[in-house]
Amino acid sequence: MGKRHCICYCVVQYYGLTGLSWATSGPKAQTVPLLVGQVFQVRLLHSPHLLTFLYFRFVSFDSLSLPHKPCGTPPPISSFQSDLLLCGSTFRHPNAYQFNFKLKEKKMSQAAIDVPKGGFSFDLCRRNDMLAKKGVQQPSYRKTGTTIVGLIFQDGVILGADTRATEGPIVCDKNCEKIHYMAPNIYCCGAGTAADTEAVTDMVSSQLQLHRYHTGRESRVVTALTLLKKHLFSYQGHVSAALVLGGVDVTGPHLHTIYPHGSTDTLPFATMGSGSLAAMAIFESKYKEGLTRDEGIKLVTEAICSGIFNDLGSGSNVDVCVITKGHKEYLRNHLSPTPRTYVSAKDYTFSKKTEVLLTKIIPLTEKVEVIEAGDAMEE
Repeated sequence: MGKRHCICYCVVQYYGLTGLSWATSGPKAQTVPLLVGQVFQVRLLHSPHLLTFLYFRFVSFDSLSLPHKPCGTPPPISSFQSDLLLCGSTFRHPNAYQFNFKLKEKKMSQAAIDVPKGGFSFDLCRRNDMLAKKGVQQPSYRKTGTTIVGLIFQDGVILGADTRATEGPIVCDKNCEKIHYMAPNIYCCGAGTAADTEAVTDMVSSQLQLHRYHTGRESRVVTALTLLKKHLFSYQGHVSAALVLGGVDVTGPHLHTIYPHGSTDTLPFATMGSGSLAAMAIFESKYKEGLTRDEGIKLVTEAICSGIFNDLGSGSNVDVCVITKGHKEYLRNHLSPTPRTYVSAKDYTFSKKTEVLLTKIIPLTEKVEVIEAGDAMEE
């Protein structure tokens, strides 16, 4: 093997147009030996008002020879065009721009960074790690609580969820909806951070609707699964959304679980959330193939109730969604396993309208002011 060398390429964006320009470590360099990772700090000397984005990255080769050409000239092995359209004018790469390079010693793993594409940034994560090493106490995580389940029965899929929303130790909503609409034949239960689950499911639901408009066909469950797992995997678990996806399409009933990091399971029955262990105990002991609709609803309700009775993060009511071929049935507040048992003996009643405490009539009197005219001005 020959010596390892490195070339540096620069991605430049001008008002939305992206091009590629090549550079060596100097105008007279034939080869650039790769000893340590290097970071170039670039200063644009010509037409700086046209530049909106500039990025450098190292690419390593076993052996490479670069020609004697000015800095900024693409090498012969480049398959990229040497022209760029900038605001209606065409400029050539050779001698079009000049760069000043400043070398920094850095690890190669840190130098070979992907081109930033926007979206989620992990800069604050590195900042938080640095602050933690300096002794700054980080805020604690709040526990999220939910019990969501799903199972496949003989005609389709049944999904279930509780209706309690919490803010740490506080119950902030006793009757929230955790079964989200994805498509007419697909629904999704969400556990974790409520904002994340709603945002992710709404985003994928809109994409599925656009896909139906474009193709004129019914959405498939695997399409929604792919969009959800791809999105969650790209954020590496920072989007707190644990999902149970169920639906019926042309290939039959499907049930999937999607974890916050993007991993998925395909099972005949599934549970997620803080009360998932209690619900899974019910499923593993009583689930069987070929359940009827009524048997499936009863089993899902019993699993959700098990999560409600054994997990403080789950509570209130039981929501059930039954999906079959060409039909959907959403049973909102299907069961209330923990009704209010304490009623005050004083029996407080409140008026349905605002009570009038005082009535006072103030007559309006008309006040007329007469202004006497002064003497006429003499000419």
